[in-house]
Amino acid sequence: MPLVRRMASRCLSEPGVLASVLTALSMRDEDVLRRDAAAGPLGRRLEENEPDAPGRSPLWVAQGAADTLITPRLQRDYVAGVRAGGREVDLVVYPGLDHLSLVQEESPMLPDLLAWTEARLAD
Repeated sequence: MPLVRRMASRCLSEPGVLASVLTALSMRDEDVLRRDAAAGPLGRRLEENEPDAPGRSPLWVAQGAADTLITPRLQRDYVAGVRAGGREVDLVVYPGLDHLSLVQEESPMLPDLLAWTEARLAD
């Protein structure tokens, strides 16, 4: 449990997370999970995490082109699915930025996000 708690407190993009997971898995003679992770409370929480309705408000999605955690292809597929559900989605991809650099204070994404938001509130 202590190892699992430490892993849960880290951002998934930290280099140490992979080492923590591999260490935890290598130390066990049995499966880490006793049952399907998508079953029970975790499965219900995962279902809550993705909206099942397209929503009415526009959505702005920023993506770092160098993101290896949430890859650009995965993000494009998500946006395509949301658009197919009828929701307006603006996807902006930032070359050279990864998962963390996209949200840093000096990121060009922040002024773009503010401008996009202000334009929506002005309407």
